[in-house]
Amino acid sequence: MTTAYPVSTQADVLSLADDYDAIIRRFADDHGELPEAHAVDAAQIAHRLSEIHEEQAEHWRRLSREHREGKTHR
Repeated sequence: MTTAYPVSTQADVLSLADDYDAIIRRFADDHGELPEAHAVDAAQIAHRLSEIHEEQAEHWRRLSREHREGKTHR
């Protein structure tokens, strides 16, 4: 049986998204611009979220490919 993507990653995504949202809501000005230190933090969080989403996408692409090729694990 193929293992589903780890549930902890979904919790990580939600936590990171909450952190990002908090930075934007707290520190962005009326034009959506952040002070430099907070912009760096927000960019790092956004980058990590992007990495996690790409990891998840690759996981599901691999499962789909294995399924099409008949390589399911039991």
